[in-house]
Amino acid sequence: MYRNESGFTLVEMMVSLAVTLLIVASAYAVFAVQNKSASIQNEVAAMQQNGRIAMDALVSEIRRGAYNNPVNPAGATITVNAAGSAVTIQKDVNDDGTINDTLGSTADDEEWIVLWVNNNQLQKDILRKSDGSDVQTQILADNVVSLSFSPAGATDPDSVSILLSVRTKNEDPNWTDTTNGVNVTGTASDGLARIRNYQKTVWVRNLNL
Repeated sequence: MYRNESGFTLVEMMVSLAVTLLIVASAYAVFAVQNKSASIQNEVAAMQQNGRIAMDALVSEIRRGAYNNPVNPAGATITVNAAGSAVTIQKDVNDDGTINDTLGSTADDEEWIVLWVNNNQLQKDILRKSDGSDVQTQILADNVVSLSFSPAGATDPDSVSILLSVRTKNEDPNWTDTTNGVNVTGTASDGLARIRNYQKTVWVRNLNL
């Protein structure tokens, strides 16, 4: 005598397994897209923060540049180099009436500052000697594409215009806009790093004070 035993047939189990795999694959695809989107958003947010920090640092240094103590003026200056790629600031930090870090000086007053980009890093070089033999370098920002100052070749301009471009740390394989992107590795066809431009004009408010 046979008993009626309930259960799944082999076909039913295969169909259930196929449906389960389809659901899992769909969920993974959605997760991968969302994860990629979040990663890109994080990269862009980091780039924007990096750009703001870099620009704020440049503005702060230039605004405070060319300061002369009116009681004991020292001839402080701010100079944009001929290429427009760097700004040199000389100021009397210790208010002794002299810019001590002249060529060959043995003074140690850190009264020369150079702002420029080296190897995609925004640098603040504090020169203890103007001949460059004793320099303390501070990295203000990474992933800098370009930096320019104007008017180029000017000494003690009333204002300095800054044009700064920064990029994301990594390339986006789906970003191929060459106007708003830059190639870091490989070719442009395999994706570009996104870039963001910042521009600001700074009035040298300490000039001739």
